Amino acid sequence: LKNNRCPHDGAVMTAPHPLVCLHSASVHKTNMHDCVRAELVRATRQIPGAIVIEEHQIQTAQGSRPDFVVDINGERIGVDVSFCEVATDLKRNVNSILRERETLKRTTHRAFAEAFSSHNEPEMQIIPLVFTSYGTPTECSFKFFQKLKRCSGGEFSVKSVLSKIASISTNYNNRSVHSWCRSVTAKLD
Repeated sequence: LKNNRCPHDGAVMTAPHPLVCLHSASVHKTNMHDCVRAELVRATRQIPGAIVIEEHQIQTAQGSRPDFVVDINGERIGVDVSFCEVATDLKRNVNSILRERETLKRTTHRAFAEAFSSHNEPEMQIIPLVFTSYGTPTECSFKFFQKLKRCSGGEFSVKSVLSKIASISTNYNNRSVHSWCRSVTAKLD
């Protein structure tokens, strides 16, 4: 590698670069997001009385909408899943990076929540489920899972869901790294 730079995007090579390289990571990150979203939808639908509407079922004039909407115990929640690669920015505090992403997601979906709430009761709240790229949840995500556990009468297993998210994250991170290594090796041959 010339000058310790990625041959695909010219970024300075760091250990976590293959996880964020524009050349190889994006498809794997999209697949990871979609698998985690599907797991959360599946787990939430198992809660008695929970109604889940997925993103593709939601009609909107706004360009941005959450990954799914949950109606549960008289509450309407727009849920958006997001992953942050925190290891690439060593100068910043991990929690501040994650809080910044939560704020971005709330802001991004505010117009949708307001439009949705203007025609429906109860008012929708947006809850961003933000994880590190390794599957570690933010406090906001963990509180949402605790809420689902309470609403399910204890049947919703936070530990099981977090274990599945960690497993999915590990799988797709490995795929991203292997894909990057294969593509770099091919360029060097």
